Amino acid sequence: MKRRTVTVGATLLAALWGCASPEPDNLRETWLDPDYRSVPVIDIAVLKPQVASPAAEPLAFEMRQAARAYLLESKAYSTLADQRVDADAAAAAVDAASDGPTAARAFESADAVCLIRVTEWDRDWLTPRGVVYATGEVAIYARRDGRRLYESTFKRERLMGPGSVSDLNVGEAERAMARELMKLSLAGFPRKITR
Repeated sequence: MKRRTVTVGATLLAALWGCASPEPDNLRETWLDPDYRSVPVIDIAVLKPQVASPAAEPLAFEMRQAARAYLLESKAYSTLADQRVDADAAAAAVDAASDGPTAARAFESADAVCLIRVTEWDRDWLTPRGVVYATGEVAIYARRDGRRLYESTFKRERLMGPGSVSDLNVGEAERAMARELMKLSLAGFPRKITR
């Protein structure tokens, strides 16, 4: 009888533990306009990302550079210089928090605009386990008609540090995770169409 009580108690404890577990990791959805080929995209303006983190400035810088490099090197698009994008964005009073069609139409010198919004950058597990959880979206909108061409949304995306993370290398580890997040987020966007 004692063995049955222990077994039932352990089963109940396991069930209760399972109910209290956090949300699942790596919930990602990617959407591509089925008619994206009808919009010629060569030049992309990457706006300064909106990042909800105490380290927002260095993370935004790293994400922007990683997005530009990935679009250029892996997808064969041209990307506008940050200074030009920032000047055009300031003149049009748009930023990454703006709605996509409005932001896209603000850039005469780009065929599309890339908006990066990270609404959560959870660092609670950064130094004990080398993990950050990120929530947000990366979207690309066409200037011609303001149409959304691509969107990648992520919820509780688990990003792992490049090895052991300590107080000595926490900044570099976070920047590496920011770069990885951009690669994962833009992987579904097709390469530039060459005619």
